[in-house]
Amino acid sequence: MIVTRTKRRHFRFGRLLTPLVILALVAAAFVWPASRERLHALAPVGAAMDAVAGASDLVSLRHTVAQRDGSIATLNRQVAGLQRDVAARDRQISSLTTQLNQAQEQQAGAAAPQPRASGHPSSGSGGDAAQVERTAKVWDQMDPEAAAK
Repeated sequence: MIVTRTKRRHFRFGRLLTPLVILALVAAAFVWPASRERLHALAPVGAAMDAVAGASDLVSLRHTVAQRDGSIATLNRQVAGLQRDVAARDRQISSLTTQLNQAQEQQAGAAAPQPRASGHPSSGSGGDAAQVERTAKVWDQMDPEAAAK
């Protein structure tokens, strides 16, 4: 029996080419934004890939931090402006309240009846005496049994 030596076969890379091309196309579908929008079910995978890619990129991190710092500064300016507006409104309200109180005092002073100069001494202002007289009239008109209750 004669044994012949078989020739060693070389590995053919052509067999791997088709699966590699398919894998590259699938990866491109996940990476390409227009394609990712059409793959709605796989959108979280694309978002996760964006997060990983963005976190590894130092320039994008610096850009994100700068944007956040800018938005924080803008919000702080807005808060300071709103606080100034509130303080101005508080001052306006207090001045208007003061003016209202002064006007009410002037109106009460002008509308208050002058005490009558009578021979009866009164204990206090004329308003108190009128109140006492009115109360006395009410008690006089009451039924004695109802007043006792």
